[in-house]
Order: sequence, then structure tokens, then C-alpha cells
Amino acid sequence: MDGRVAARKTQKPSSKSERIVQIFLVLSVAPFGLIGVVAALLVAGKPLGFVAILGVLALVGMIVRNSVILVDRSIRRSRTAGLLGTL
Repeated sequence: MDGRVAARKTQKPSSKSERIVQIFLVLSVAPFGLIGVVAALLVAGKPLGFVAILGVLALVGMIVRNSVILVDRSIRRSRTAGLLGTL
């Protein structure tokens, strides 16, 4: 059996409130990326065209993916250190 699959099966399920906090943390990062995009377009004097919108979509996807990984790793490290207990 794959080690990742075994690790997922042995983890205790999270409470609903913990999941809601995780979702909020992950999705709260996207607006900051959009603010950065708007600021960069204004500074550069470039219009918001089709290519820029594709770039924004790619950026938001990368931001969300990285924040999911960051939240997951921080929760795993907190659990191994005994900080979260059995939540």
C-alpha cells in the first residue's frame, strides 16, 4: 500500500469548524493576488486584456494551490508537535 494512502486513512477526521477555517484561509489569499495584479497593471500602464486575464487565472490557481499546501503542512506539523490534539 502506498504510504500516502496509509497516512490518509490513519488521520482522524477534522471537525467542521476546522475545515471552515481551512477553507477561509485558502480562499482569503486570492484577493491579495488580485490586488497585486491590478497594481502591477496600473504601474505598467497596461490594459486588462485577454492575455492578462489568462495570466490572472493562472496566478489565482497557483496561489490557491500553494496556500492549500501551506495550510496542510502547517496542520500536519502542529498535529505531530501535539499542538492541535485530536481535532
